[in-house]
Amino acid sequence: MKKQTQTKSVRVAWGSTRQKVWGIIALAGLFTCGFMVGYAVRRPIANVATPATTDLKPTCTVIQELILNRIFPESSPNAVEHLYNADTYSILVERGCPENAEHYKNMALREIEIATALQNETDLSDGFQTEIVIDTYKKMDMQREAQQFLDKVQKLTNPAIDFILQMQQIINEQ
Repeated sequence: MKKQTQTKSVRVAWGSTRQKVWGIIALAGLFTCGFMVGYAVRRPIANVATPATTDLKPTCTVIQELILNRIFPESSPNAVEHLYNADTYSILVERGCPENAEHYKNMALREIEIATALQNETDLSDGFQTEIVIDTYKKMDMQREAQQFLDKVQKLTNPAIDFILQMQQIINEQ
């Protein structure tokens, strides 16, 4: 003979109505929190460009932004920093967006002007600083200005030679 098993039904006490309401609110909150975390993880990162992205910046704009990070503050009293700024602007003339080339050329010339105003005459005889100025002029296709600057430096560094050459010229005149 078969044994019959009887199952007893057991009642689970759920608690009061207040506990049921708070339980439902807690479950809804847990669901909402999980949904928000899942949505945040699934969402693409804004800085990463995807192939379907149409708002990519032009390459020259990205180059300009990166190179401009090298600029020293305008209020710097250091002439060498202004020379570095001039060099940086001359690089932007070459490699930045063509529509901004004239602006960067003007900024480079301005930085050279500030640097030479901050220097005294003995600083101009420093070959390194003179080289930066001349190279900056050269990058901007301003050979005449580079030659004028070189002439100025030569007069400042060797005034006695110029005087002697002038005196020889007077002697040789008849």
